[in-house]
Amino acid sequence: MRHVVVLNEHANGGAGAIRFGALAESETGRALRLDALERAPGAFEPDAQKRVAGLAAWLLAQAERGETGVVACGGDGTVNLVVEAMMLARKTEPALVRRLVLGAVGLGSSNDFHKPARTEVRPAAGKFAARLTFTRAAPHDVGAMEDQDGAVYHFINNASVGLAATANHDFNRRGAVRDALKRTSIDAAILAAALRAWAGYKNLDVRLGVGDQPMRAAQLTNLTIAKNAHFSGSFHYDVAIPPASGAFGVFVCEGMNHVGSLRALAALGRGVFTGEGRSWSFAPEVRVEADEAFPVETDGELHVARRVVSRVEPGALRVCP
Repeated sequence: MRHVVVLNEHANGGAGAIRFGALAESETGRALRLDALERAPGAFEPDAQKRVAGLAAWLLAQAERGETGVVACGGDGTVNLVVEAMMLARKTEPALVRRLVLGAVGLGSSNDFHKPARTEVRPAAGKFAARLTFTRAAPHDVGAMEDQDGAVYHFINNASVGLAATANHDFNRRGAVRDALKRTSIDAAILAAALRAWAGYKNLDVRLGVGDQPMRAAQLTNLTIAKNAHFSGSFHYDVAIPPASGAFGVFVCEGMNHVGSLRALAALGRGVFTGEGRSWSFAPEVRVEADEAFPVETDGELHVARRVVSRVEPGALRVCP
């Protein structure tokens, strides 16, 4: 199998290039000859649509040359970019996209795609979390979220509406204090963003439908639509979500005041979800709509919408375990 690299040199507050150099010198990096592999050109140009379209075309060109392992070197945003590009390519050339296998090395901040980082399943590459066992690649579901205007956003970890989306937006904002805290402790930076979001948050008046349930009114504190139980540092749900089950884990917090939502945050930091105002289920589809626009997050990317429908694309991509 051939291998190619999609490198985000700006990952982890601009340390991506330095981290990639250390990765290339690791035993795994030398075995893959990472520093000599072909890299995606212009993968991180400013225009998002051009970025995804350009990468999709480049990946199809790689697939035409045979089975290819794609090594996403960066954080969860880098993985999301590659997933978006592969799903765009899949629209026109599904047979070619089946030749591509997604692997990754976590050079970013939270690196949720690599959690849980059990080394017997996902051997590290030097000091970096990695998913590079291309010989054991298997189908993996991908989430597709469509808004009221027909725009579609894909995710392979999770999507959220409400408090988590607001916290993600805060975490991704730049600033001297925020950047310094990220360099010192990612977990502390994530907690600070969550607390800032919590302090000013108000429940959303929405209509919510999960699976084949009818739409119902909800005072939504947070909704997570997950293919990965882990998100944002140490936060995680206590439910295993199979990668190719054809369903999301759907976690709903509603009607919570500030005390209740703070307790929920503290519990999720310990990996505990059950409690008052919290429910979960498995479902292949989730619908949310409101009279006013609300923040939506997909694998760390923030959007604003008045209506979204999230559906599972079963086994859409081949992914390293």
